[in-house]
Amino acid sequence: MTALNPELHILLVNPIDSSRKMLESVLRLSGYKQISTAYESFDAFRKFKEEEIDVVIAALTDGASDVIDLTRKIRQDAASPNPVVPVVAVCGPQGMHLLDRAREVGITEMIKAPYRVEDVATRLNFVAGLQQQMLENYAQPQEAPQIEDKVDEPHWPDEDESHKLTDVLLEHYLKHHEIVLSKLQFAQTATKNCIEEVRQVHQRMKELDKGSLEGFKDFDTMWQEIIGLFIEGGVSQEELFEIEKIITTIPKDIKKHYDELTQEDKEFMSLVQSLNTSAYHKARARVAELQAQPSPYNGKTSTDFPPPKKPATVMPWYGDDDDDDGDELQKSNLGEGEAIIYKANKVKKTD
Repeated sequence: MTALNPELHILLVNPIDSSRKMLESVLRLSGYKQISTAYESFDAFRKFKEEEIDVVIAALTDGASDVIDLTRKIRQDAASPNPVVPVVAVCGPQGMHLLDRAREVGITEMIKAPYRVEDVATRLNFVAGLQQQMLENYAQPQEAPQIEDKVDEPHWPDEDESHKLTDVLLEHYLKHHEIVLSKLQFAQTATKNCIEEVRQVHQRMKELDKGSLEGFKDFDTMWQEIIGLFIEGGVSQEELFEIEKIITTIPKDIKKHYDELTQEDKEFMSLVQSLNTSAYHKARARVAELQAQPSPYNGKTSTDFPPPKKPATVMPWYGDDDDDDGDELQKSNLGEGEAIIYKANKVKKTD
């Protein structure tokens, strides 16, 4: 999940502390830095009036102090500073009986649990990109969709299981992000140790040519760029796995130092052991199948929200090779995370 517009000011409303904090963490790791939070509609509307909010994400729970009440205030209250602001409702199976009321107040879009990180990203990017006329249309009462019943569609899980599946996916993203960042920092330190070792041992310098030492320096630069991306936020789940693959194929000279550093850090090893990747993949496959069903709110499916194209990134390549494959990235159409992964793979090829 990558923030296409990291300057957006998001108001996140949820009465459950754990759910609100987890989603806030996911948004921040995605690159969104301006996030205000609230427990219920009264406090949320006060903040909405005091701050310049671009998008509202709020839970659908009881219809009284949740996203329905908040949206009614935003759309109808004379004190509302922006009556057509996009509002995204987050709803579990128990809130399905409130959909007609949600449509009446003009909620822009809905995410039904269980959901993945990218489901939040695509809905958020969609509503943030709506033009004024579309915002005004969505702020009006909406019609219920005509959805054809299909016998072969998977059964939607109950409230408890829906939230458990969502927690598995969001928690894995948060843990995986922390683990890969730690691995990158270990790899960077290991690379520096390796460079220093080459410099200090005269005999080893004779065995390694200048190109090999420059290769190690390329790795050092690569780690710094990827770590910078992590700190700024905006690495998708898919990019996490790609970056992790790069770390597992570092040169054996660096790998030796890397293994020593990771084995010595007990907290890191404990975090790695707590990551249940098998459960994540099972949950992800099931939720992907569920999200492919038409939304009961407006009939849309996950395919109606294609992954947005990331802004082109200007990233000059710091090494040359002879394969003439256009590796000069002066005007790349790749997103920043994709461009760094591309460059990292080029470093591996030239090692």
